[in-house]
Parts: sequence; structure tokens; C-alpha cells
Amino acid sequence: FVFGRGGEELEALAEAGVPFEVVPGVTSAVAAPAYAGIPVTHRGLAAAFTVVSGSEDPDKPGPPLDWAALARTPGTLVLLMGARRLDEIAAALIRHGRAADTPAAVIQWGTLPAQRTVSGALADIAQRAANAGIGAPAVAVIGEAARLGERLRWFDRAPLFGLRVLVTRPRQQMSALSRLLTEYGAEPVEAPAIEIAPLEDAAELDAALAALGSFDWVVFTSVNGVAAVFERLAALGRDARAFGGAQVAAVGSATAEALAERGIAADYVPRTFTTAAIADGFSGLDLRGKRALLPRADIAPTALAERLQAVGRRRGRANPRGARLWYDWRSRLHQLVHRSQSDGGARRRHRVARRSDDCQHRSGNLGGGARGGTARGRRGARAHRARPRGGHGRRPRRGCGAAMSSLLRRGSETAAPGAAFPRVRLRRLRRSPAMRRLVRETVLSPSDFVYPLFVTHGRDVRLPIEPMPGQAQLSLDHLLAEAAEAAALGVSAVLLFGIPEHKDALGTEAYDPNGVIQEAVAAIKSATPDLVVITDVCLCEYTDHGHCGVLTDDGVDNDATLELLAKTAVSHADAGADVVAPSAMMDGQIAAIREALDDAGRQETAVMAYASKAASAYYGPFRVAAESAPRSGDRRAYQMDGANAREALRELEQDAAEGADILMVKPALPYLDVVARAREAFAHPIAAYNVSGEYAMLKAAAANGWLDERAAMLEMLTGIKRAGADVIITYFAKDAAKALRSAP
Repeated sequence: FVFGRGGEELEALAEAGVPFEVVPGVTSAVAAPAYAGIPVTHRGLAAAFTVVSGSEDPDKPGPPLDWAALARTPGTLVLLMGARRLDEIAAALIRHGRAADTPAAVIQWGTLPAQRTVSGALADIAQRAANAGIGAPAVAVIGEAARLGERLRWFDRAPLFGLRVLVTRPRQQMSALSRLLTEYGAEPVEAPAIEIAPLEDAAELDAALAALGSFDWVVFTSVNGVAAVFERLAALGRDARAFGGAQVAAVGSATAEALAERGIAADYVPRTFTTAAIADGFSGLDLRGKRALLPRADIAPTALAERLQAVGRRRGRANPRGARLWYDWRSRLHQLVHRSQSDGGARRRHRVARRSDDCQHRSGNLGGGARGGTARGRRGARAHRARPRGGHGRRPRRGCGAAMSSLLRRGSETAAPGAAFPRVRLRRLRRSPAMRRLVRETVLSPSDFVYPLFVTHGRDVRLPIEPMPGQAQLSLDHLLAEAAEAAALGVSAVLLFGIPEHKDALGTEAYDPNGVIQEAVAAIKSATPDLVVITDVCLCEYTDHGHCGVLTDDGVDNDATLELLAKTAVSHADAGADVVAPSAMMDGQIAAIREALDDAGRQETAVMAYASKAASAYYGPFRVAAESAPRSGDRRAYQMDGANAREALRELEQDAAEGADILMVKPALPYLDVVARAREAFAHPIAAYNVSGEYAMLKAAAANGWLDERAAMLEMLTGIKRAGADVIITYFAKDAAKALRSAP
């Protein structure tokens, strides 16, 4: 009703005989400036304000606006609907006596998450607004009060301001999250991607609930899981007393509150709501001989059940028996990527509140009833059915990606997965090398690479390594040349392995201050100071038995080895190593090394953990290069079983907790799934070792003319990076760096 068309709309309604009601509101002339931190009046700056329409109808009866009088009017001038004519209006005010340096501001989309403010002086505010792409709807403020905006602005400083967030939770759960997002400045777009449906057959759930008191633990992962269980209990004529002596865990305070409302006080609520945190919490509890019940939905992931079973194995003979993760679904959406759009010139950012890969209904892997593992791929009991809305089941529906992105579109173009040929032609973006470079998702750089080098005693020594063409054992003079060349090519770091003059049972040259590695580190840091020097911390090259630690009749003594690894790491750091990389796979090696480094005043020396290092056949060429093959037995008692991905995550988790700065997966190619899972689970930089066997295979295939070495090399390294590696340790480092200079 202030320079809007409210009056005209009411006239039209009255003329048509349509009843109406007017709900008073706050005029944008006051609200928009207030949200930009500008009070239109201020005791020290403006005792009055004037509101003017910037889009005056030239055909209206009466005289036009008197810009001369407005230029002389004291106080704040608020201009509505004048974005298009702001330059004319500013010029008129200046022409009639308003000072050109009068503070001014323009607020677009005031009070909304898209709000943007441009400040300046009357003389240049129109140009500043145009440069920033400010258009209608906008409110202009002219006067001394406008200078307060920069100091008092508050709305656009909210932590999530400017984000449009797609909320895909079930309808019952989204309101609370949407309110919280709004409170933090975001604009929630509600689009439930999943709905909760009652079970078609509750027989197995009812059977579990009938024996509820026989479980030692019941773990609830969501509010809906609590509701589902108690609904079935009520249908069976039972209540909270059915829990008997079972202890109850709740993931999240809301889940705990839902239990409390039903008379159950949670015995355990993890501080952080991740699978790893929950499992770690249980690792401090006694699960021996215990049975655990985990209610879940039919499409829920099995990670928590698997981790708890791993905890049970780690504690001894018991596993959580009859584990059922029945609820705590995760919605699946087709790739809703972060997008920017022009909204009246405003750059917008978008997020999906819970993002994942697809909208397909998938049967979860359900826990078995017997101790010792899960029964996979069979239809198990569940608390509810969680159906992805708009997803793909037996009856095809419109893709979730298309449905969700349409809610975000608002004038911008979206590549929805549901869009079809011929309108969508994915080959358009593959037409030329320049186009492919423009849209490439994974980009290799020489700075991604770490170049492994083998250093030996002597001068002018270059001993070729037969199973690794192009690699050699190098004396210090040749090593310095290799390191300098790698640095000149943009390679970030070298990883050093030493070949000692003498070997003994305790690998004493490994921690000799004048050892081959210590001398090499000092020389490289002196000659090429900007090159990162990483040292391998292990005893296998230095022991006469070829094992990675102190060997006894019972095998490698873990705890005795820790002391020697720590001494080795400190000696490397004292020589100038930037990063030490323990590879012996001894339990506690990261903690021991971190403590020793700190005690020696080497707090700045980083630790790269060979965290997930499998006992692999791909190390064969390396053992020739480093002269480190064990004389008896193998290393399977301390290196990992390559079949165990969950155990790999436990190793990564333990090393992270002990203070590792970088987490490594080795080998790379056969373990890209572990690389990907590590990238998803940890915020640490993830390294992957493209080991000697992977290098040798490609070299051999290329030598026989079976593969294009350059193309296969770059494809392999790209795959490692695409899986999630931030750092790639590779014998191809120099060759790849050269190839990238001319990569299409």
C-alpha cells in the first residue's frame, strides 16, 4: 500500500464482488534498509524520512514530483521502485542542490536470503549498482543514515546467508530443519525425496520385539526408528517395560528425547553422530557375549551394523547377535550439484541438505541372527519401509534429479538426470580438446606427485633396477640431480628409501645420524630447499633378516620395534626431513613417532602414515630395488589382509587418532575402493601409493607394444586422483609431469 499496487488490486476485487481482507505489514521502505543495517531515522543523523516512488506514472493527475524540493528536504530519502531510473534521479537531486558526496545505498531483494547491498555516494551510486548487477526489486536510501550500513549490517552476516538449501528429508522431519536453516540465513526449499510407509509384513519385527528383553543393547539411530518400534509395541499391547534390562543407545539428542518421552532414558548418546564415533564409543564398552538390536529401514546402509560387529570381534569372541539396522535411512538423490544462477544479477549458491548418488530403492544388507557376521542379500526384518519419492523401483517414475532441480531452477539452466535425448546431447561438451578441458572434473597436476627415489652409498653410482625400467639405485650426486629435475618439472616432493652399506639384526643404520638417508636429506634440503623431502621410516632395508622390526622366535616384536622406529624418525627430522612416513605397520607406531618428534622439539615435522598397507604381491619389484625381501616367512602377520576394507578404515582411523597428518593407502590400483572410502570418511589429505608392481606392469605392456604408455599412465594416475587421492606417490612422477605439458 506504499507505492505498490495494493490499492489497484483492491479496486479490482471490489468491482468483481470478491470479498477480501487487508493484513497490515511493515513497509519495505523501513524493512529493507533495516535488514541492511540502515535506520531511516537516527537522533544524530536524520530526524525525518521521506518515501518517494521512483516509477511515477506520467499520466497521473496532478503535478509531477518536485525534485528541487526533495533535494532540499532534510533527513533520509527512501526511493522505492527506482532502480531503472536511479541515474536520472541522482542527477536531478544533485542538480537541485543535494551534495554529490551524500551517502547512499541500494538494497535488492531486501529481507530475503538473496538480499544484496551496494553502498557509495549519490554521485556514483547508480554506476556502482549497475556494475554489481543490482536491479528490481530494490530500495534506495539517500542521506547520512546510509553510512551506517557497513557498520550495522547484520542480516547478510548469518553463517548460511545466500545459500538456497534443498531439504530432502521426509515431510514429518523437514519443518524443524527448515526453521533452523532460515534462522541461520539460508533459504530452504522443501522437497521430500523419501516417504515413510508402514511395513507390509511386520512378523519378523514383532518376533524381535517379543524377545526385546533378551537383548543387552538396543541402538536407535533416529526419531522415526523410535516411533516405529513403539508403534509396533503398542500394537502388540506392550510398552516401555518390554525393554526389561536392555541398555539403550541413541544417536542424537533428538532421538534421546524421543525415547525419554516414552519413558526410556538413553544409557549412551555419542557426542558426534557418525558411524565411526558410535562404534568408537562402543569399543569402550564390554560387548563380550552380548546381543544388540538395531532397528532400521529397508534401504538403510549397513555400515553401523558392520562397525559394531567389528567392535565385538575386537573385544573378543562376542559379536552383536541378531543385529538389525531397521531404520535410519539415507535419502538418495540424483547428483544435485552446487549451482550458481543469476537472479536479477545476483550470484546464488545452492546446497543439498543431504546429498547422495541416486533415488533408487535399494534393499539394505540386513544383519543375520547368528553370531559372527551378517547375512547379506536376504530380505530381513525391518521397522518401516522407506520409499524414495520419485525414485526408481519396479515401476519407473520421473527421476528425482529432474524433480528436485526443477525446484531450484528459477530461471537458471539445470542438467537434470531425467532429461532426455534429443534435447540433451552429452557429446556437446566433448567436441574439442578445449571444450573437454573446460568441463574436466579431475585435473592432474605435477604438484600432485611424490617421486620415490632409492639412495645408496658411493659416488657416480647408478644401478638400474631390472624389474623397474627407468629407475635406479643412486649415489648422492645422481640423487641430487634427479631431485632437482623433479622440482623443475613441478613435482612437489620426493620419498627416499635407503640402501645401507651394512645390515644387522636391529637395522642400526636406519637411525644412524650419519646414515645414507640422513646424509641424503641434508644434501637435498641444501641444494633444493623448496622441494618437500619425505623419508620412509621402516627397518626392512636395514635388517639382515628383511623384516620391518625386531625379530624374535615368535615373530616381529611390535613394542620393541616402536622404539627403533621413533629413533629413526627423529634422526630423519634432525637431518631436515619435512615429512616422515612410517611404513612398518606396527600397532601404535604413529603415536610413538609423534611423541618422540615432539619431545625432540620437532613439532613441525609432519607424519604421513602408511595407514592402510596391504600385504600385496605388487611389492615384488620394490623388494628388488630396496634389497628388502624377508629371508624367511612373509609380512602377513603385520601388513593388512587386502580383502578387508572395513579393517582398512579402522587402521586409517587409528592412525588419524594417533596424530597422523596424511593418511596413505598402499597399493593404489587394487585398492581404489579404500581410497574412495577414506576420502569420504576423513578430512585428512589422502595419499595413494602407485606401487612398483603397478609401474612394472605398465612398463612391460608398453615394451611389448600392448599399451600406449603415455596414455595409459595418465589414465591410471587420473583414476587414482578421481578416487579421492590428494597425493599420488608414483615412479611415473617425472614422466607424467612431462606428459602433462602437452596433455589434450
